[in-house]
Parts: sequence; C-alpha cells; structure tokens
Amino acid sequence: MNDLEKLQGWYLSQCNNDWEHQYGVKIDILNNPGLKLEIDLKGTSLENASFDEYKSDNESESHWLFCKVEDKKFIGASGPLLLDNMIANFC
Repeated sequence: MNDLEKLQGWYLSQCNNDWEHQYGVKIDILNNPGLKLEIDLKGTSLENASFDEYKSDNESESHWLFCKVEDKKFIGASGPLLLDNMIANFC
C-alpha cells in the first residue's frame, strides 16, 4: 500500500456522517510555485498525536518541503513535485 492509499484509507475511516462535513483533507496550490496540504486532525485519533516538524534543505526553487502540526491541523507545503513526500510525512 502506498502513502496516497494510506491517506485515502485514513480519510475514509474518519467519515462518520459528521466529521467530513466540518473537516477534511485539502490540497491547494501556492504561487511560488508549490503545493499545500492541510489535514484536519480535530475529532480524530490523531488529534493529540505528536508530529515532528520537518523542513528539507532547499535544493532548488521547486525542490523544498516543510511539514508541521498547528491548531490541530497537519500542514505541509512543498515544491510542485513533492506532494507524495508531504503525504509520506503524514503517514
């Protein structure tokens, strides 16, 4: 099972006819260029889990990665080709 499949399974396991109407998983774009990943942890078994902040060295303008948990959300930002790396940091 790859990390995307793990994320999809985690999301599905949170869906209880309530959580998914208020919270969820969002993938968006940044204008530098890059991608942003937000995963709501509130109301899940990961709400109080400990995640280490992660920051990669900026190898280039498009090859960088940053992940942290803030306000009960997993937040990742990366260059445009590193979405899989952000998901792996969550999984």
